[in-house]
Amino acid sequence: MRAALMLLPLAACATTAPRTKMPAAEAFSETSSTAAMTVLGRGRECEFDARALQASSRERAWGALQACLAAGQLTPLAVLLDFWQPELHDRPEASRVLAQVLAADSYLQTNLQLLQRRGVPVFDLSTAMTRPEVYQGRLVAFMGEVRQAAGDRGLMLAELVSTTERVEVPLGAQRTVDTTLAAPGTVLETDRTAFGQSEVRYLQRTEESGRDIIARLSAPSLFLSVERPHLFLARFRGVQQLDPKLDEHAAVVDVVNYQDLSAW
Repeated sequence: MRAALMLLPLAACATTAPRTKMPAAEAFSETSSTAAMTVLGRGRECEFDARALQASSRERAWGALQACLAAGQLTPLAVLLDFWQPELHDRPEASRVLAQVLAADSYLQTNLQLLQRRGVPVFDLSTAMTRPEVYQGRLVAFMGEVRQAAGDRGLMLAELVSTTERVEVPLGAQRTVDTTLAAPGTVLETDRTAFGQSEVRYLQRTEESGRDIIARLSAPSLFLSVERPHLFLARFRGVQQLDPKLDEHAAVVDVVNYQDLSAW
């Protein structure tokens, strides 16, 4: 039976105000309200306005970017890395920013490779588990579902991976081809009919990888529910054998941040 874990939120939900353009300096002034921060244009436009604030203060520019993300105005990871790479590498708030951006894109493995090439050390769980002594203390990102709660802050997670399924979709009505056998001594006659056209599409799905994860939350949260997919950003602590009789190990992590993926 699906059950919710009764815990405190790690991050507050934000609502998006009507889109009304105002200068970035005014929208992110120290006296403006949080609601005023959400009125900039979406996505890259909001990020561009936040970027412009660095002329007066890099600190204010970074705060403006976080306001963009809190309002759901997301920017692709490659664009963020063009300007915000130092903050994504060093800032304490970077984990929340990274979790939000990674959760918005289903190509997790590709984004992790991009982060590593740009000097932001976030790794996949499979790589960390192959050499736990090397990756201990490193950040890992993975998709997972809660399987069981263990106390206020302990969780058993099942890792999910994204797969692509090839599907042929009809574009018109499909017609069948019937075959009949004529009288003895005659050839096989076939009714020839035309098929409707179709096109190939690729659908993204998630499935369990078979890896189990022992996770600990830094604080309780109301928003983690059993059997709902989430993107987790966590500190890798090592592996733990689940059954002495079997060669099966679970990853052990401390959750730094997470984002709900149920909208996928």
